[in-house]
Amino acid sequence: MSVRKWDIPWQSLFDDERSVYTQILELETIDETRRWFEMLADKAIGAMTRVRSQTYRKEISRLIDYLKLHFAENITLSSAARYINMSESYLSTMFKKETGENFVDYTMRMKVKRAKELLDNTGKSVEEIAEMIGYESAYFYKICKKATGVTPSEYR
Repeated sequence: MSVRKWDIPWQSLFDDERSVYTQILELETIDETRRWFEMLADKAIGAMTRVRSQTYRKEISRLIDYLKLHFAENITLSSAARYINMSESYLSTMFKKETGENFVDYTMRMKVKRAKELLDNTGKSVEEIAEMIGYESAYFYKICKKATGVTPSEYR
């Protein structure tokens, strides 16, 4: 997927009025550069998600809203299917078709995104953050490493 495919103006992804070129030139470390590009990717994905969410089936939109509110809970495909009155196999197929991601990857990405926000903006321990997003510490380390390429401690 590309921003162009979704008719999203590239400039809308930037809060800063300075040119993209100027912003990139001002990045001094690899860590700053990585975070800048992650921010850009998050904004692009968010913009595409907003455009795409307008076309989700009613049940999938309802489930996504539920997931956003209850991301810290252990929501399985089975419990999600019950929530929207759909069979697991049909939900799995429809969720992938509508969002472009399977259910497990979507929930994991959502949790890791929230964890990154907490790591960036709070002084909470990695263990506390893992609990806040509904993961055991050891599993959170594994998931974070898989999703970001670094452990939560290294990310911070």
